[in-house]
Amino acid sequence: LSDRLVISFYLISKVFKNGDVVSFDTLNEKGLLKGGQKAKIVHSGKLDKKISIGEGVQASKSVVLLIEKLNSKTTDETPAPKKEVKAVVKTVAKKPKVVLKSKKA
Repeated sequence: LSDRLVISFYLISKVFKNGDVVSFDTLNEKGLLKGGQKAKIVHSGKLDKKISIGEGVQASKSVVLLIEKLNSKTTDETPAPKKEVKAVVKTVAKKPKVVLKSKKA
C-alpha cells in the first residue's frame, strides 16, 4: 500500500463533476484514499472538468496552471459575454430644395 495516491486527470474526469473541489475530504468521501494516504494530482491524461484543488491535495505547478486555464474558459453552460456593438444608423432625410427667386427690378 503506497502512502500517496496519484490522481490523474482521467480519474478526476471520471469521479468528479464540474465545480467540484478535489480535497482530502472529498477523496475520502468517494472512497479513494486508504489509511492516511496523501494525494497528489499529476499531469496525466486530459482534464475536461472545471475543478479546484482543496485542502490536503498536492499538485505540480503545471497542473495548477492547467486547472486555472481551464477554469477561466467559458463553456456552453456559461456563454461568453458578447461584445457590445452599437450600430449608428444615420437617416438621411431629403431636404426640400429652397429656391430663391430674385425679383426683377
